[in-house]
Amino acid sequence: LTGEVFISSFGKSGSHIWAKASPLYDSAGEVSGAIESLRDITERKKTEELLKESESKFRLLFERSADAMFLMDGKKFIDCNNAAIEMMKSSCRDELLDIHPSEISPERQTDGNSSREKSEEMIKKAFEKGTHKFEWIRRRSNGEEFPATITLTAIPWKGEQILHVTVKDITERKAAEKTLLESRELYRKLVENLNDIILFLDPSGRITYISPVVEQAFGYSPRELLGRSFVEHIHEEDLAGVRERFEQAITGKLKNYEFRVLDKENRVRYVRVSARLLG
Repeated sequence: LTGEVFISSFGKSGSHIWAKASPLYDSAGEVSGAIESLRDITERKKTEELLKESESKFRLLFERSADAMFLMDGKKFIDCNNAAIEMMKSSCRDELLDIHPSEISPERQTDGNSSREKSEEMIKKAFEKGTHKFEWIRRRSNGEEFPATITLTAIPWKGEQILHVTVKDITERKAAEKTLLESRELYRKLVENLNDIILFLDPSGRITYISPVVEQAFGYSPRELLGRSFVEHIHEEDLAGVRERFEQAITGKLKNYEFRVLDKENRVRYVRVSARLLG
């Protein structure tokens, strides 16, 4: 006969005792007593209670998180929260459980690699490093594909290591990045096709960008001028004035001014500059 019991009179705050009792027989085969074994398991019980409390807190955070979260045993999803069900547009939790991550992904990722093979690679990295973050294409239950940032974190769970998975839909971010790239490309095309020379200077006066038309006007290719100070090509008689006007332009007090520059053949050219301070 075995059992556990809390005895309030043991120790300062009571103790959890594990007990085992076996009957003791006399020579006639009659029970004459008992052999008892007692073990103080208070520390073990405290550890178990702390573990239960920790798991309870984790479960609460997991369920109430606004981020889509999954738990997986390394091969298949074993749990997910309500946010994951909503993100994946699934009708119930069961649709997302007991499946491999590649089963809610297109056959191949944007780099052309198999989703299943790449999933295995990402999972392996997470277990090796403890955590791993990457971008991925997910497929909702209705067939819609969307870009996501996925974070895999190895955590202890019921005596083994599993993966905690956080999925964030980055559709809006990707759309904004695409718009920005397109606007930059449009701006680049506009600048490179203008007859006026466009150049950017850093606060020290060094050229960080200059449009290709400079070669047609002054004989220098953009590559020859990048990183050089713009005052290197100012006519010496105008140099002091240009330096002063450049300081005024940095403070936003000056927008337009004229001066002389020397082209690659050392010929004098007159230019009119319109300057604007960029934030």
